[in-house]
Amino acid sequence: MSLRAKLALGFAPLALAMLTISIAGGFLLKQLGRSAERVLEDNYRTLLAIQRMTEAVEQLDDAALLVLAGRRESATSGAARGRFEDELKVQEGNITETGEMEATQRLRTAWSTYLQGYDRFQAQSDRVEQQREYF
Repeated sequence: MSLRAKLALGFAPLALAMLTISIAGGFLLKQLGRSAERVLEDNYRTLLAIQRMTEAVEQLDDAALLVLAGRRESATSGAARGRFEDELKVQEGNITETGEMEATQRLRTAWSTYLQGYDRFQAQSDRVEQQREYF
Protein backbone atom coordinates (compact mmCIF):
# COMPACT_ATOMS: atom_id res chain seq x y z
CA MET A 1 0.00 0.00 0.00
CA SER A 2 1.34 3.39 -0.92
CA LEU A 3 1.92 6.24 1.51
CA ARG A 4 -0.83 8.23 -0.15
CA ALA A 5 -3.35 5.40 0.39
CA LYS A 6 -2.26 4.98 4.02
CA LEU A 7 -2.69 8.74 4.68
CA ALA A 8 -6.10 8.76 3.01
CA LEU A 9 -7.17 5.75 5.04
CA GLY A 10 -5.88 7.42 8.24
CA PHE A 11 -7.73 10.70 7.60
CA ALA A 12 -11.00 9.04 6.53
CA PRO A 13 -12.31 8.59 10.11
CA LEU A 14 -11.46 12.25 10.89
CA ALA A 15 -13.25 13.44 7.76
CA LEU A 16 -16.27 11.28 8.63
CA ALA A 17 -16.29 12.65 12.18
CA MET A 18 -16.14 16.23 10.91
CA LEU A 19 -18.98 15.58 8.48
CA THR A 20 -21.12 13.99 11.22
CA ILE A 21 -20.48 16.89 13.63
CA SER A 22 -21.30 19.43 10.92
CA ILE A 23 -24.61 17.76 10.07
CA ALA A 24 -25.57 17.39 13.74
CA GLY A 25 -24.60 21.01 14.44
CA GLY A 26 -26.69 22.27 11.55
CA PHE A 27 -29.68 20.25 12.75
CA LEU A 28 -29.32 21.56 16.32
CA LEU A 29 -29.01 25.16 15.13
CA LYS A 30 -32.17 24.78 13.07
CA GLN A 31 -34.04 23.38 16.10
CA LEU A 32 -32.78 26.22 18.29
CA GLY A 33 -33.93 28.77 15.72
CA ARG A 34 -37.42 27.25 15.64
CA SER A 35 -37.59 27.23 19.43
CA ALA A 36 -36.58 30.89 19.65
CA GLU A 37 -39.11 31.79 16.98
CA ARG A 38 -41.89 30.06 18.93
CA VAL A 39 -40.97 31.93 22.13
CA LEU A 40 -40.95 35.24 20.28
CA GLU A 41 -44.36 34.54 18.74
CA ASP A 42 -45.90 33.69 22.12
CA ASN A 43 -44.34 36.65 23.86
CA TYR A 44 -45.22 39.05 21.04
CA ARG A 45 -48.92 38.34 21.60
CA THR A 46 -48.46 39.04 25.32
CA LEU A 47 -46.67 42.31 24.59
CA LEU A 48 -49.40 43.33 22.18
CA ALA A 49 -52.06 42.62 24.81
CA ILE A 50 -50.13 44.64 27.40
CA GLN A 51 -49.79 47.57 25.02
CA ARG A 52 -53.51 47.54 24.26
CA MET A 53 -54.43 47.25 27.95
CA THR A 54 -52.17 50.21 28.74
CA GLU A 55 -53.88 52.28 26.05
CA ALA A 56 -57.31 51.33 27.43
CA VAL A 57 -56.34 52.41 30.95
CA GLU A 58 -55.00 55.70 29.58
CA GLN A 59 -58.36 56.26 27.86
CA LEU A 60 -60.18 55.53 31.14
CA ASP A 61 -57.95 58.04 32.89
CA ASP A 62 -58.65 60.63 30.19
CA ALA A 63 -62.39 60.07 30.70
CA ALA A 64 -61.98 60.50 34.46
CA LEU A 65 -60.11 63.75 33.94
CA LEU A 66 -62.91 65.01 31.71
CA VAL A 67 -65.38 64.24 34.51
CA LEU A 68 -63.19 66.15 36.97
CA ALA A 69 -63.09 69.07 34.55
CA GLY A 70 -66.90 69.15 34.50
CA ARG A 71 -67.25 67.64 31.02
CA ARG A 72 -69.01 64.41 31.96
CA GLU A 73 -70.91 64.36 28.64
CA SER A 74 -67.57 64.11 26.78
CA ALA A 75 -66.25 61.31 29.00
CA THR A 76 -66.75 57.89 27.42
CA SER A 77 -65.18 54.85 29.03
CA GLY A 78 -67.28 51.85 27.95
CA ALA A 79 -65.23 50.99 24.88
CA ALA A 80 -61.94 51.25 26.78
CA ARG A 81 -63.25 48.96 29.53
CA GLY A 82 -64.29 46.41 26.91
CA ARG A 83 -60.92 46.57 25.12
CA PHE A 84 -59.02 46.06 28.37
CA GLU A 85 -61.22 43.10 29.30
CA ASP A 86 -60.85 41.55 25.83
CA GLU A 87 -57.07 41.84 25.91
CA LEU A 88 -56.89 40.51 29.47
CA LYS A 89 -58.85 37.44 28.33
CA VAL A 90 -56.41 37.01 25.44
CA GLN A 91 -53.52 37.14 27.90
CA GLU A 92 -55.21 34.65 30.22
CA GLY A 93 -55.35 32.25 27.28
CA ASN A 94 -51.72 32.86 26.27
CA ILE A 95 -49.73 31.67 29.28
CA THR A 96 -46.37 30.43 27.99
CA GLU A 97 -43.70 31.32 30.56
CA THR A 98 -43.00 30.32 34.15
CA GLY A 99 -44.62 32.78 36.54
CA GLU A 100 -46.81 34.29 33.84
CA MET A 101 -49.97 32.69 35.26
CA GLU A 102 -49.40 34.28 38.67
CA ALA A 103 -48.66 37.69 37.13
CA THR A 104 -51.81 37.46 35.01
CA GLN A 105 -53.88 36.54 38.07
CA ARG A 106 -52.47 39.56 39.93
CA LEU A 107 -53.38 41.72 36.95
CA ARG A 108 -56.95 40.33 36.97
CA THR A 109 -57.25 41.14 40.70
CA ALA A 110 -55.81 44.65 40.21
CA TRP A 111 -58.20 45.25 37.29
CA SER A 112 -61.21 44.25 39.41
CA THR A 113 -60.06 46.56 42.21
CA TYR A 114 -59.49 49.38 39.73
CA LEU A 115 -62.98 48.96 38.25
CA GLN A 116 -64.58 49.11 41.69
CA GLY A 117 -62.78 52.39 42.40
CA TYR A 118 -63.58 53.72 38.94
CA ASP A 119 -67.26 52.93 39.38
CA ARG A 120 -67.27 54.66 42.79
CA PHE A 121 -65.62 57.66 41.14
CA GLN A 122 -68.20 57.74 38.35
CA ALA A 123 -71.08 57.47 40.85
CA GLN A 124 -69.94 60.52 42.83
CA SER A 125 -71.85 63.72 42.14
CA ASP A 126 -69.87 65.89 44.56
CA ARG A 127 -66.72 67.28 42.92
CA VAL A 128 -64.66 67.11 46.16
CA GLU A 129 -65.60 63.44 46.60
CA GLN A 130 -64.75 62.80 42.96
CA GLN A 131 -61.33 64.36 43.43
CA ARG A 132 -60.72 62.35 46.58
CA GLU A 133 -61.74 59.13 44.81
CA TYR A 134 -59.61 59.95 41.74
CA PHE A 135 -56.45 60.76 43.63
